[in-house]
Amino acid sequence: MNAERSVSSTYAVDPTLFTPVQFHARALLGYSVNGICTWFIKHLGVSIAQQVSEHCQSMVVVGCEINYIRHLDFFEVGEFTATLEKVRVRQSNSLLEFFHVFTANGDEFVRVVTRWKIVRLEGDAALSAASGNMCESLLKRFKRAELDPLPLHRILPLKVAEIETAGQLYVQGSYSQTLHRHQCEVADQWAFLELTALVAQMRERVVMSASSVEYPMSEILGMPIQQIAMELSCPVFLFEEMLLETYVYLVEAQWVFLHRIYNLDRAKALAATVIESF
Repeated sequence: MNAERSVSSTYAVDPTLFTPVQFHARALLGYSVNGICTWFIKHLGVSIAQQVSEHCQSMVVVGCEINYIRHLDFFEVGEFTATLEKVRVRQSNSLLEFFHVFTANGDEFVRVVTRWKIVRLEGDAALSAASGNMCESLLKRFKRAELDPLPLHRILPLKVAEIETAGQLYVQGSYSQTLHRHQCEVADQWAFLELTALVAQMRERVVMSASSVEYPMSEILGMPIQQIAMELSCPVFLFEEMLLETYVYLVEAQWVFLHRIYNLDRAKALAATVIESF
């Protein structure tokens, strides 16, 4: 039986990684991305930058899930470990799926799954890209067990339908925001981990709004999130304008926030859908 090729790194706990409620989702995604970069260097012998410069391909995030398994308190541990457990090449070699686990004192406290679409680069200074497949020179470096021919079943649209059908809508809100450079990655488009901060900001604005006063929603500000699920469908680039819409549902006694982000500079294209479950 072939062992999975993994990478692990241990980090010190510091105050910036936590809110008073839980471990920052944005930090978890940052460590997950770093694990992916490390995995490529260790097991495939290529950095992300070399993928671009030598193989004319890159990766863009199309989805992820964060599942908080148990509460981890800032004062509980001094260190934590981030492990990229396994990697799968999916969908006719056009998509990569990464499975991450975070542990402290040997116990799991978060699991993260990230999905990245392969894009072929045109080679101009703007890094123009089109959907593609893993180039053969890199594909042959994966183990057979890491190549999964089964199609990827999108779960988030089903969750959205369930929420909108079975849930009770309490309140909604929207606002516009410009994407600034501190929210961008190297291609001057939004860094996907910033979505967790964008929707958290929107959640708090809606909870604190006048329209939610009649509902017992203020308790949410002190509750830890149990799960975050997101899909990205359109990029947002530097200084483009976004419209963020948030809908607050009660689904079987559980508060659920459904967020949709639109790119107003691209004919109001749906850029991302995010679900926060408490």
